[in-house]
Amino acid sequence: MDIEKVKFKKGNEEQRKRVLENYFKSSNDPEKQRIILSYIEGLEQADIKSLLGNAQFHPYFTVRDYSESVYYISDDSDDAKAFIHEVISHFLERRKLPADISRVDILSLLSFLFSKEHNTTFTEYRDIILQCSYKKFSNSLQERKKYLEKLLEEYKQEHKKNNDLVQKEKHYYKKLIIINNKKSLESWMKKVKELLDERKLRTYISLEMSPHRIHQFHLFYKDPYFPNAKTFSPENRNERFHWMRNLPAGDYSKFMQTNDTSFLVKSIPIFMDTLKNYLLTNDEFIPGIDIHKEAILEAINSYEAGFKRAAITLLLRENEGLVWDLARRIAEKHNIEFDKKNKKIKMRNYTDFKEITSLPMLLKLEDWPAIFKGPHRKVNLGGRLGQLSIEYSNERNAIIHGTSIDLDTDWKWLELMGACLDIISVFEELEGWDQEEEFMF
Repeated sequence: MDIEKVKFKKGNEEQRKRVLENYFKSSNDPEKQRIILSYIEGLEQADIKSLLGNAQFHPYFTVRDYSESVYYISDDSDDAKAFIHEVISHFLERRKLPADISRVDILSLLSFLFSKEHNTTFTEYRDIILQCSYKKFSNSLQERKKYLEKLLEEYKQEHKKNNDLVQKEKHYYKKLIIINNKKSLESWMKKVKELLDERKLRTYISLEMSPHRIHQFHLFYKDPYFPNAKTFSPENRNERFHWMRNLPAGDYSKFMQTNDTSFLVKSIPIFMDTLKNYLLTNDEFIPGIDIHKEAILEAINSYEAGFKRAAITLLLRENEGLVWDLARRIAEKHNIEFDKKNKKIKMRNYTDFKEITSLPMLLKLEDWPAIFKGPHRKVNLGGRLGQLSIEYSNERNAIIHGTSIDLDTDWKWLELMGACLDIISVFEELEGWDQEEEFMF
């Protein structure tokens, strides 16, 4: 190992120097070995000779000795003497030396190993070996344990809420959100339970507090980012913007806290630029998208010119047309009889055609093949674009038939662009384009 690659926290310079010197020793010192053996009673010359030839007899405290000492702390006692006895016992066993503590002059051995006065106490040696205050280590251990237990309990509570609702929810897409919540929570609960393992708890704290903490080890044990349990609340299935993955996380968080859509509409320029650039810079278009290109650009131009109502109405129409053309392409690729003009469909397991007269009916159809990427498994058309069958679809008639002006808003324009970008990305996944270059901001 390269010495420059070992990183340390601030600490006692003398102790760090000794640790490094011991860590990089290439051979054992017979003179120091004899000193250690002199602290073990009842050894014959033949025993001493045999032990001196033992390659594992390192006459110093190694990084392994320091790091493993945290596992010898008792859960129900802060007896420093018991800890020191455990440490010395393992020190001797690891070097193939007689491990009968009753035969060892422990204080003399400790004084030699750590270059301390003979009157140094077991309590002081415990802090030396742990390379931190025992109280600080113990308190940090309990704090971390409480943090993880609280996190686990919060995940369990949200998991129960989702579990209680999964059979009651009748809407296909909302039910899928609940199922995904459950699976995500189960995955995070498993990770937290693993970190609550006593050995992993102690390893984590020792790496955090050790003055000779090795950077690579710290990275290996570093916590993942734990999402807030509320991220997986079943109530989120009713939040209309949760599917817009390209919204800045900070702005979306502020919207969730305040319900102020002004935090969302700041993204309108980047949404428009992304959509416009995609349509203008692609020489080839996925079948089904090309016929909508001019109308989508016209909607963007209308919004930029200040004709918001015209832009919203036109893009709503084009988004719906895109979904119907997407359904047609799925049918072509999977041997499904689909009459887009008369809005009829016949899956392979159907005895006759089924009438599909609206976008919600199209998306709620559970017999579509599961071919799109989901959070935990492949999903079908309704699972991928089911958000368009809830409020988005409910508001469609009010916009098309002019029965409400409440939706002539910037946030509705943003939602429609987000939906358009999402539909196009599903087209790309269907055609395999996303394998070459993922469509994203």
